[in-house]
Amino acid sequence: MRMSVGVDDRLPAFSPPGATFSPETGIDPHAGSYPLAVMRPSPSPVERIPLPTDAAGLPSLGSDADQALADGLREMAIELSPAVLEAIDAHARLLAAWGRHVNLTAIREPVDVMRLHVLDSLSAATPIRARMVDVRSVVDVGSGGGYPGVPLGLAVGAGLVSLVESVGRKARFLEVVGAEVSASLA
Repeated sequence: MRMSVGVDDRLPAFSPPGATFSPETGIDPHAGSYPLAVMRPSPSPVERIPLPTDAAGLPSLGSDADQALADGLREMAIELSPAVLEAIDAHARLLAAWGRHVNLTAIREPVDVMRLHVLDSLSAATPIRARMVDVRSVVDVGSGGGYPGVPLGLAVGAGLVSLVESVGRKARFLEVVGAEVSASLA
């Protein structure tokens, strides 16, 4: 499976009334007013905690989270290969590790991640499989932490999962997840 992540940092984080934006000229300063922005210096790279770029060595989410996933898969009658389960687990462990330092999602408790992110994402797998024999690609626009795109793409066997995210820190996380999931399935 290939994963692609798209981000365009040229887009403004807000759109003032009447303002126009183009990649060539940026925001037209004559077409609206801008809210007051307070600029703060970025912390130096030495002050930043390095975030993991692979799931190896990250702690398990715990037996309660594992059981919640197993119970949910059984209730939905979804069978996943060990490689897909490993990829889903790696994604969730990376989310937990990054979530302590970067705001990716409000859902942070391991059992809640399994129920409200993973299983909720997988709930679409059976209806999709019933309508489409061969799912070649999945696109998740506004992917955030990679849900539902990553687990759903894994569950339906998509050859390409495209995760589109405009927030830089989330796009960086998705790049890490894409590399990790692709490596675990290789």
